[in-house]
Amino acid sequence: MISDRLNVTSAAIILFFFFTVTPSSAETVKYTYDDNYRLTRVEHVNWAQVEYQYDEVGNRTFKNLLYSKASINAISTNPNSAAGYTNGVNVIISNTCDAQNGTTCNQMKFSNDNLSWTTAEGHVSTRAWTLPSGDGTKTVYARFKDNLETWSDVYADTIILDTVRPTTTASPAGGTFSTAQTVTLLSNETTTIHYTVDGSTPTTSSPVYSGQLTISGTTTLKYLSIDLAGNEEAVKTETYIIPDRIGVFVIGTWYIDTTGSGTWNEGADRICMFGVGVTGAIPVAGDWNGTGYTKIGIYEDGTWYLDLNGSGAWEGEPIDKICYLGGGLTNAVPVTGDWDGLGITKIGVYDEGTWYMDTNGNGVWDGTPIDSMLSFDAGQIGATPVTGDWTGNGLTKIGVYKDGIWFLDTNGNGTWDGTPTDETYTFGIGLTGAIPVTGDWTGDGITKLGVYLDGTWYVDANGNGIWDGTPAGDGEYSFGGGLTGAIPVSGHW
Repeated sequence: MISDRLNVTSAAIILFFFFTVTPSSAETVKYTYDDNYRLTRVEHVNWAQVEYQYDEVGNRTFKNLLYSKASINAISTNPNSAAGYTNGVNVIISNTCDAQNGTTCNQMKFSNDNLSWTTAEGHVSTRAWTLPSGDGTKTVYARFKDNLETWSDVYADTIILDTVRPTTTASPAGGTFSTAQTVTLLSNETTTIHYTVDGSTPTTSSPVYSGQLTISGTTTLKYLSIDLAGNEEAVKTETYIIPDRIGVFVIGTWYIDTTGSGTWNEGADRICMFGVGVTGAIPVAGDWNGTGYTKIGIYEDGTWYLDLNGSGAWEGEPIDKICYLGGGLTNAVPVTGDWDGLGITKIGVYDEGTWYMDTNGNGVWDGTPIDSMLSFDAGQIGATPVTGDWTGNGLTKIGVYKDGIWFLDTNGNGTWDGTPTDETYTFGIGLTGAIPVTGDWTGDGITKLGVYLDGTWYVDANGNGIWDGTPAGDGEYSFGGGLTGAIPVSGHW
């Protein structure tokens, strides 16, 4: 008989069968059966137990979940740490210990090695904990006791302790360059890099680096790296100095010194065809959409054709852009500038001492006070308008040039206040027919003076407003010689 073979002498004798199941958590499960082979208890070594009861005819009448699973999670106290990482030995242990059917968790204890345990203490959901020193993966162990005086099996969680700050470098490093630079930020470990390009100190709220940065003009790059553990690298700074470069326009053809050498390099510099066939076209240049690059355009009798996408060719709207400002003003001369300091070049015209400036940037004249009308010629009849950021504050200001004398609105109020409130310089005197040209020749953010005459450029590189010659600090270049009727242009090409 089966009962003889199993030596069953009483209904109270229970059979035990043990086996391991690993469908999800690789835990050992113990099953308990009575003498009639009916399941009476399922015990998980991680502390969940299910009890079954039956009536006299074998029908299961009761199922009771005595305990439920617990869990622990070691968490860094640094809000910048990623899950599973910490940069300090002091962490928080968060735990759950569910209570069901009258059972409660009332005690807990912890260990760093699963050998030496803390004294049992009252159960709470979070507890401060100190990891052993030394970088690497740490394991925290925990056990919980219920009101039935049963201790759970061991629960564990791992966390990586990393106390070393990351190291991040910029390539290329800052310096003086003749052309735009593509900058890569590279860390020696997984990091989040925050950066700024306006000189301000980066924080965790600053833009996150996600790929190469294009530096087209003089820029101060600052960056802050934070690794997975929350270690912050000290803010680093790289300054890229990229001066304005020169070029000339001849009847619709642009010759642009993209290499920044100050001379024409066939195959290396750039030729664009923009304005060919437009009689009387006057070249204009500016950063029409705030990308950091200067783009080209032409003005003809109040109509502006702007190379919005920077391709160097007219492709029509909406790829490129047509604006209307200056129509009906017979002697209008086009001018451009960042009138509001927002990083986008806007248009305007100068007509016999009066400036009409599209300050709202919609490409048409809306009248004042929406747009701006200024009176500035310093009493110089027939003067040529000039524009530039004379003080380096990010705003384009106005001025006029006549016969080698410059009158600059340095305080930016739009009127001539005389010196020393405004400034006057002599640069180009004696050069009959010289055309004024302005640019940030040294990349320091301040527009400086220059003149162009028959292919020769004289630029006030040291910014003192007078010609000191070379190598005394100014620059002389040969670019545009032999091109009859060439008009000088400059920009961050």
